[in-house]
This record gives sequence, C-alpha cells and structure tokens, in this order.
Amino acid sequence: MKKKLLLMFAALVFGMTFFIGCSKQAPVAGHDNSSAINPNNPAINPASRLAPKHFGFIAGTLVPVPMKAGIIAYNDANTSVEVNPAADGSFIINDLAPGVYVVKVDYLHFGSVQYSTLIIEKVIVAAGTTTDLGAISLD
Repeated sequence: MKKKLLLMFAALVFGMTFFIGCSKQAPVAGHDNSSAINPNNPAINPASRLAPKHFGFIAGTLVPVPMKAGIIAYNDANTSVEVNPAADGSFIINDLAPGVYVVKVDYLHFGSVQYSTLIIEKVIVAAGTTTDLGAISLD
C-alpha cells in the first residue's frame, strides 16, 4: 500500500513538473523588438511556442532611419501583419505562415511633409527561418 501511494505521489510530482516546464514562453528569433511590435496585433505573439518551428520571420533595417515608418507584410491568403521599426530602424515581423509575401514600407523622412512608399515583392518566408532583407535604402 505504501509503495502504491509513493508511486502515485511521484507520478503526480513528475506530471506537475512537466506541465509547468512546458508552459514557459519561448524566445523569438533572438531579437529584442519590444519597441518594434504592435501589442494589439494577435498575429505578433512573441510567446508563441510554435513560432520557431512552424512559422517564419522577416527582418531588416531601414536606412536612413526615417522620422516615422510602418512596415506591412501581406500575402494572397489575406494575412497581413504590421510593425513599427525600432529607434535604430531595425524591425522583425514574427509568426508568419510560410509563403510569398509583399513587404510595404510607408515612411516619412525628417523635414518632409508627405509619406513615401517602398514595396518589396516576392519575399519568401520558410518555416523556422528568418528572411533577412538587410539594409533597406529609403533614399
């Protein structure tokens, strides 16, 4: 009887340890983008445990750094995700389903009074990888 109770207690402790360990948040792509994400957009979820394995990312840096900018990635499957760049012009778009995307950058240079638009087509996103667009020239 004591052996059964001891085994049941050990199984309970192991189960709780496993459950708690699986519920921790996974890091996203090693990029501190706390200022570059829109927290109101559920598609951008740094806590997604599936993101590193089943989703892809798009990253880049706007050069020169604009006064204001918005980056939108969209595809033919009606997926659209918008982010704002960090103070240094870098951005990362998280949790994108694999596929081909168009990246649209709307920006306002210092001293300018109207927005400009840059469109990058055929950006391929693969699961578990980051598509790095590198330095994106806004001149």
